Amino acid sequence: MPSPPADHVSQHCCDSIDQQLASARAELAALEQAVEELPDIVEAKFRLGVAAVVETNRQVMAQQVLLQRACASLPAPRQQLAWLPRRPVAGVLLASAGVGLIAWAATRWWPHLPSPSPRQAQPAQQRTAPVAGQSTLVLRAQGTSWVEVQDLRTRQVLFVGLLERGEQRSIRLRQGLRLRSGRPDLLTLQIDAGRVWTFGNAMGIGWRSVLPEGLRTAGA
Repeated sequence: MPSPPADHVSQHCCDSIDQQLASARAELAALEQAVEELPDIVEAKFRLGVAAVVETNRQVMAQQVLLQRACASLPAPRQQLAWLPRRPVAGVLLASAGVGLIAWAATRWWPHLPSPSPRQAQPAQQRTAPVAGQSTLVLRAQGTSWVEVQDLRTRQVLFVGLLERGEQRSIRLRQGLRLRSGRPDLLTLQIDAGRVWTFGNAMGIGWRSVLPEGLRTAGA
């Protein structure tokens, strides 16, 4: 069988080399394009990771604020009531002794107290009667206490937040205010320059109303 001509063999080898060279050039171009796109891909993945970390941090901070508010609204520990008698019989005897002492003091000194005349009582009433809408309620915190204050008539929120120990807040009394506190035993109230009294005990965390007619509170 005769062998193919040398020129034909050389042409076939050249064509094969050209095909391999073209394939190598195509692969090189694809690799160069991948290398150019690699920084963009890495940057996009980095941004997604940072966004996830920021969102997780925001959720943790929001949960921390909610937890602080929930802790502030918890009632006082029962250890603060340790001075009360633990046995019911002792409590009844103590209450009976207190009532008896008050009754004895009233019968002993009440008849001897001078009764003021109408002319003497009238100036005192004029001095102590508050002017509706012009008095100011001062809230003072003896410890960290969550407080919310609303207008008694419109239910408009005038203040809500935490009062730290030693901090105070002055609010115009208007026609009356509606208050509640997570720690009412750590909150004192004062109208203008009048006497100071504690807002409530550790268990009374419901709404209470402060009226402008003197230093008294009523249920909201």
